Amino acid sequence: ILSSGIYEMLKTYREKGIPEEVAKDTLDDLLRWMDSFRRSEGRWGFRQQSWLYRHFTCRLFRFGRLQYEPIKFMDKIVVFRNNTSNDIRIFSKGDVKYRQDGQIDGTCGIFDNQNSWISEYKETEDKITGNPITPDNAACSNKTVEIDKNQWHKVLDENDDVLNVHIPEGSKLDHELCVKSYKDALQFFKKYYPELNPKAFVCNSWLL
Repeated sequence: ILSSGIYEMLKTYREKGIPEEVAKDTLDDLLRWMDSFRRSEGRWGFRQQSWLYRHFTCRLFRFGRLQYEPIKFMDKIVVFRNNTSNDIRIFSKGDVKYRQDGQIDGTCGIFDNQNSWISEYKETEDKITGNPITPDNAACSNKTVEIDKNQWHKVLDENDDVLNVHIPEGSKLDHELCVKSYKDALQFFKKYYPELNPKAFVCNSWLL
């Protein structure tokens, strides 16, 4: 069923002018999953139909070490960048329940029934008020902080376009290879999918 879609896939590639090499690199994932099945089961097979449909419907592309899937950003955070220093500030959206350790209540099946708290977030004409998120992705305090809206601009919010990064099996996660992949992905989507305006790379992986 998946392979029957390759003609429509290649048609889309031709219409957009996407090099066929991108298709070959992207569909290499099929062999990787078949080989993974063989190693675990002792025979050839395949069980990743729900994953590989992205490849055959042009929803995912591979560039070098990493794969990319354009999606809408759905995390309950908002990100600001300082106009002069380029510093970043991250705030939780409002009405999110956090544990005392700063993780969302229920993360990894752990709930905090005694010390959980609810985040606050407010934007006015000149101020942003909310609970800050630390670089290691924790809500650091149930106390709100305030920044001057004239000195900061919003760079990421819910429903913005982002590139969901997937890490295929294979070579090690070499820093230089990953950086090159990021750059190639940005150039690709700018050229072939100009209607998208990705604001960030995002990744949800057990490797993290």
